[in-house]
Amino acid sequence: MIDIPHQWLRQSGTPEEFELSELQRKASAFNLPLEKVIEKFRDRPFGELTAAWRSFVQQMGSSDELWTFRSPDGTFAQKCGCAGFAIVRGGVICDSFVTLRT
Repeated sequence: MIDIPHQWLRQSGTPEEFELSELQRKASAFNLPLEKVIEKFRDRPFGELTAAWRSFVQQMGSSDELWTFRSPDGTFAQKCGCAGFAIVRGGVICDSFVTLRT
């Protein structure tokens, strides 16, 4: 886990919403119909990271929140940026899942 400041949190949602969002991103990036992407990749929305993603979200409790996070834009220009997901429990970021590092 990396230390994520609260100001990096961007959007809350459910695992299912974020999986669908990832499939929509893939469809848009490759100019493919969403239905075709869902049909082919629904079981692996995060590709090779899917098993780790599923393990990450399984640790969530019923009152936990799932958020996207992204470090400030300047960190990406400096090749030290990161983005991904965070589990927030009682207002505290307790775990993170990094999907992008520069």
